[in-house]
Amino acid sequence: MPVVLTAQEGVVLVAGAGPEAECVSFPATRYYTPVVVKQHLVWVRASVNGQAGWFLLDTGAPVVMWNQAASGDPSAAVEARGVAGRAAFVPARADFEWGHLQVPGLPGLAGDLSGLAALNGQAVQGIIGMQVLRHSRLTLDFARQTLLLETRPAPPTNTNAAPLCEWPLRWAGHLPVVEIQAGKRTLRLGIDTGASVNLLDEALVGRSARKASRSEAEESVLLQFLGMEGQRWPVREVALQTGAITFHPPFVCLPFRQMAEEMELDIDGLLGYPFLSRFRVVLDFEHGMMQLWPAEAGQ
Repeated sequence: MPVVLTAQEGVVLVAGAGPEAECVSFPATRYYTPVVVKQHLVWVRASVNGQAGWFLLDTGAPVVMWNQAASGDPSAAVEARGVAGRAAFVPARADFEWGHLQVPGLPGLAGDLSGLAALNGQAVQGIIGMQVLRHSRLTLDFARQTLLLETRPAPPTNTNAAPLCEWPLRWAGHLPVVEIQAGKRTLRLGIDTGASVNLLDEALVGRSARKASRSEAEESVLLQFLGMEGQRWPVREVALQTGAITFHPPFVCLPFRQMAEEMELDIDGLLGYPFLSRFRVVLDFEHGMMQLWPAEAGQ
């Protein structure tokens, strides 16, 4: 199965990245770092082989990917398709460093990521995927533009404060997934920090779904999808219920299931920046839990 890299309108979702990479296990530690949000995506500073640069923090990617001319055995290459056309990525190893986290000889994918530069405004060095996040807990504060990474975290303890809501994390391949009620349906939505828009399969959008904006120019999004010519897809607000709370995030509605099936992912859509950025988000991959806290709540 090929890699599918969809970078149009800032949606980066990768699947089928060659042989399954073993997740990295770090000693228990806490790493607190600023992040930069550009084009509704989260960027951090890291390095491969001593070359520092911007990396996309992407729960939609299974492995670490870095920008370099493809080399090695061409028969081992996997294909990526996206906004910049088609690109070859080859399995490779590199010395990876992110803050005080260091992994000599990390297995990942090397290839041309220059198409992502438009999403950052400058050269992009790579993508940090679930390979180094799987045994961690992320606390992502969009309001303060900070990230707390806890590797091998202890189980969460009860405190006097309670999150707005909490969901068990499930999995579709490498991708973390939550199941949320929308009317009489239960939606399986991937949590993708590499998505600047929310996506939902158009067949699941009820007739009562509201337009996301009164502005005609903002009622649709121009998006190339599955290699087709760019076209405008409608944006609708969909009511998501959890306990006594109802959210109304805007979704770009398109035949998402086609892409998900091509990537062998059993999901109905993605929750990205427009939803996640409203909260302080805790993604506890180690213990299988996602929490949403008020954006102004203290750490």
